[in-house]
Amino acid sequence: MLEAMSETSSTPEPSTTPVATTAPPQPAYVETEPRRSRLPAVAAWVGIVAGVVFIVAVLFFSGFVVALSCPDDDTIVTIPLGDAELSRVVSALSEQGIIVAARDGNLRISIHFYNHEDDIHRLATTLGAAVRGS
Repeated sequence: MLEAMSETSSTPEPSTTPVATTAPPQPAYVETEPRRSRLPAVAAWVGIVAGVVFIVAVLFFSGFVVALSCPDDDTIVTIPLGDAELSRVVSALSEQGIIVAARDGNLRISIHFYNHEDDIHRLATTLGAAVRGS
């Protein structure tokens, strides 16, 4: 019964023995550049950020040091001039780029650490000339 069911071919089949193959050709040696480490770039960025933070901190805290080194005395000077003379003196000082204020008949001058000796000398010279001119 099995013989009746099996299929037989009238053509001869090729042999199914293993076929010898040749080895694939070896690729030529190509030297690749090694992968570069990102550590130097990261270290550079960390250094840049740390430097900027340090500079900002130095500038920020130097203001506190300057403020603490200043005496507790006021740096606002008032000179009583009277209302009539006051407006003329304020305008004369303003023409020279010296900013002052008129308050209650007084000339109010605020001097601080950022003013230079030349600023004080220009104030004194201009103020003296404005007061003598009255």
